[in-house]
Amino acid sequence: MKNYGDKGKIYGKQCYEEVVSAFKTNSSSTADDDDSMMDMFSCEKVKMIKLKHICVHECIGKKTKILKEDGSLNPEEIKQYAREYMFNEEWSKELGEKALDKCLSQTYNSVTKMLDEYEIKCNPSSVQFHHCLWKEIELTCPESKVDLKAKCVRLRERLRKQQAAGM
Repeated sequence: MKNYGDKGKIYGKQCYEEVVSAFKTNSSSTADDDDSMMDMFSCEKVKMIKLKHICVHECIGKKTKILKEDGSLNPEEIKQYAREYMFNEEWSKELGEKALDKCLSQTYNSVTKMLDEYEIKCNPSSVQFHHCLWKEIELTCPESKVDLKAKCVRLRERLRKQQAAGM
């Protein structure tokens, strides 16, 4: 099963450059500071990186048509993309359909309150959907297909505990 976004990788660098350029021209942001020198204790810098990440996801989603122009999910395109590029192995088809149905039925925030202070606005729905899909796949993947490294086992245990707690 391919990773979500493999097809979108052709747009990744292009979208990153577009987003960084947009932030650099936004004079009210501190986005033009060098990210390689990021201070992880600076809430402003962490927020900025989160916003850039959301914007890159939105850009890729629009270019691959899995997002509409407003950045909201395009369910039919997502299903077609997932069937063709992600859940194309026999064992993954049913698992993928269930995960898609669950994640596409959820309501996602179209705005991130924490990032409202910036002039540049991007819709976080794509990131939220990706997280839901990843979590569903991790929780329902057949044991025969699971990576049994200790790190992966701990992650699955933590996800199951969160699910049991209603998180």
